[in-house]
Amino acid sequence: MNIGGASAVHLFGGTADKLGAAGQVDEIGKITAFIKSQKVPAGVAAHALNAIQVCERAKIDVDFYVKTLHTHDYRSAPPPGDTSVLGSYDNSWCTDPDEVIEFMWTVKKPWIAYKVMAAGAIPPQKAFSYAFEKGADFILAGIFDWQVAEDAQIARDAIANARRTRPWQA
Repeated sequence: MNIGGASAVHLFGGTADKLGAAGQVDEIGKITAFIKSQKVPAGVAAHALNAIQVCERAKIDVDFYVKTLHTHDYRSAPPPGDTSVLGSYDNSWCTDPDEVIEFMWTVKKPWIAYKVMAAGAIPPQKAFSYAFEKGADFILAGIFDWQVAEDAQIARDAIANARRTRPWQA
C-alpha cells in the first residue's frame, strides 16, 4: 500500500517529544511499525533529543531520524545556560546543539537535520555548512521558491566542503 504517494513517513516532532517525555516509547514503536507495514521507510522527528534517545535505548525499528539542529550564534539566541521559555517564543529549536551532535554521532541511522536556519535567523551558507559539518546526512530547509537555485548550490557546496564521516562509513 502507498501512503498518499509518500516515499517515507515520519512521526511528527511534537508528538514524538510528548511521547518520549511521558515514557511512552511503546507508542512510538507502534506508530513506526504501522508506517513500515505500509511499505515505506519510517522515521521519528524530534525537537527534544530525549525522544530520539528513548527510541535508541528501546531499539525502536526506525529507518531515519529528523532532528532540529542549529548553532546558537545568532542575534536573538538564548544565552548559554538560559533555561527560560525564550526558545518557545524565539527561533531556538535546538536547545543544546553540542549534546545533539555528540549523541547523533553514535546513531547508526540517517539523520535529517531541520530548522537549521532557526527560522531565518541564520543565513543558509552558515546553517547548511554547520549541519553537514556536525554530522547531518541531509537537511530539511524551509525556503521560498525564488531561493531554490541559490540554496541548492549552497547545499552542494556545503556537502562538498564538509569534513565528515558517519559511523557506518568508517
